[in-house]
Amino acid sequence: MIRVLVTILFGSLVCAAAPFGESWGIFGRTTNDCGIAGKWHAKYVADISLTCDPDPSLTGVGTLSGTWSNAPDNHYPLKGRYTKVNNDYYLGFTVAFNNAHLGNSGSVSGLTGMYDAAWKSMTTFWVMTNKTDPQDNWQNSKIGKAVFTSVNN
Repeated sequence: MIRVLVTILFGSLVCAAAPFGESWGIFGRTTNDCGIAGKWHAKYVADISLTCDPDPSLTGVGTLSGTWSNAPDNHYPLKGRYTKVNNDYYLGFTVAFNNAHLGNSGSVSGLTGMYDAAWKSMTTFWVMTNKTDPQDNWQNSKIGKAVFTSVNN
């Protein structure tokens, strides 16, 4: 009897604390409740896998983490942030190209862009900086565009 009462009271507290329209677990918001979590592919660029971790105090804002893969068995961690505006997501993340498989390539990329719900694609612009000698700093950065499409089933 006491166990049933505690379960009912605890369940009532969890339901009362969770605002409608958000994904909440027993102990707070769940990860991957954003529209950009999952696997993405950009032709000639990379495959990425994104996980979302919503901020506990703000709605529609959170941290991105995941993996950047540009060749089989060649994976790099990525980290970033996202914010939701209506049905679209604006995001930015970085990738440092240093892993156990290939070592340190001396380069890092920053990507920023948006997921357009109507187009169901993520358009990003990137800047990649490579290690160069000081006299060649003028050529250490490259800029480009990558359009990612979802490969989630």
